Amino acid sequence: MAQTFASRQLRHQRAMDNRFTQEHRTLAQNIGRIVTRSARLPDLTVPNTRERRTFIRSAVWEGVLRPYYLGRGDDPFLDGVPQSPYAALIYDGIEGATRIAVQQEIAVTRRVVKDDTVWRWLTGDRAFVLEYGSYDPFHTWVDPNGYTLSDRVWRNANEVRARIDRLLDYHISQGTSAVKMAEILEEFLTVGAGSVRTRTPYGRSGSYAARRLARTEITAAAGRATVNASLANPFVSGIQWRLSAAHKCCDVCDDYAAGGPNGDGIYPPGELPTYPAHPHDLCSLLPVTVGSPSDLVDELRAKIATGRGDNRQGLLNENWLVQAILNGVIGQIIERILS
Repeated sequence: MAQTFASRQLRHQRAMDNRFTQEHRTLAQNIGRIVTRSARLPDLTVPNTRERRTFIRSAVWEGVLRPYYLGRGDDPFLDGVPQSPYAALIYDGIEGATRIAVQQEIAVTRRVVKDDTVWRWLTGDRAFVLEYGSYDPFHTWVDPNGYTLSDRVWRNANEVRARIDRLLDYHISQGTSAVKMAEILEEFLTVGAGSVRTRTPYGRSGSYAARRLARTEITAAAGRATVNASLANPFVSGIQWRLSAAHKCCDVCDDYAAGGPNGDGIYPPGELPTYPAHPHDLCSLLPVTVGSPSDLVDELRAKIATGRGDNRQGLLNENWLVQAILNGVIGQIIERILS
């Protein structure tokens, strides 16, 4: 089952990659049209003047790149709502990864909870929103460098803009035809379309960093969802760091997979190492159930029977839990469910 959910996360990531590639192909085509409209007949080259280069760079930023990465305003996310196609891609990737992680949590728990009363208590509708725990919505989480997600998107947008500016300046100065420039732009912005291997001042890829950011945010969301759901789940006592079948030795992931209190890669939910450990990390996280679920079932049944468990009803309701994690309202939720 663990492999099934890990495979689902991988397929989800690849689907987001494909969407990213298609969107950047469209970006390249839109930029190519701006360049072509600025060309002169009969050779379709762009006049090599400062005014023309400045005009094209400005038109590309305002008409193509800024709306895609940032929207028309200054913030890719406004109160967590995507303001641009790139922000929407990241949000959709985060939502999908979160849902898969929650579904894994529910499936793991269902294997050990056969008691219908306790299961209804775990998955029933909630009448209120939990107010304890830290508020940590995905779009305001700050990375080790001190940047929020909006900051990270801004930095990527500026990097793509600078690379494309250099590409345009270089080829306009070289007298490259507008048609050829359009081809180079698509190759430059579309991951997997090819690689620009000439010695140029703009590098080989214009979208690698942006795709890496999207991938990393989606993977991190899956990890945070697993941790938050596990903290809320009385039947989960730990999370196991599992290496991908495609993992190559050796890096920090090998240490994490052999770490934890017992050296088996299993950590208390609140003590898991930072996940992902590096960009393009393909490791997966597996919730590990408590050693004696039957005893916990008996204890919960007793609390439910006396009404003392009612205020914790619905902890594994999928839709509620996904939305709670996206909103950040469970953060470091409930030190222990029975405390």
